[in-house]
Amino acid sequence: EETKRAHDEARFRLAWALAHSKKPGHASRAVELLLPGAHQWSESVLPRDRRYIAAIAHFNDGDYLAARNACEESLSHDPECRQARSLLASIEDRIAADGVIGIGALGVGAAVLGGVVATLASSRR
Repeated sequence: EETKRAHDEARFRLAWALAHSKKPGHASRAVELLLPGAHQWSESVLPRDRRYIAAIAHFNDGDYLAARNACEESLSHDPECRQARSLLASIEDRIAADGVIGIGALGVGAAVLGGVVATLASSRR
């Protein structure tokens, strides 16, 4: 049991480091290590902590919807976790900002398309 606990804690530290890394592929590897069912974790590493670190990995990887889901799962284990609440607020801000940027890009694309259509229509006259 002590060996399993040591292995789990080492696996969790590795996932933490990968989740915080900026190198491509590290965040997804962290998520793989932390997926529910991927490993039979001992009680030494709490589900709240595993889901929180997975949320960080998703966030750093730019997958904000998965980050929000993992963060909400973390909060379901411990609704008072301040770190998870703070991360969830950052995730929601990023989702909102991306939505505004996406709407803006869509508007610019529509304007460009409208300009092209108008140019083509006027050139045929």
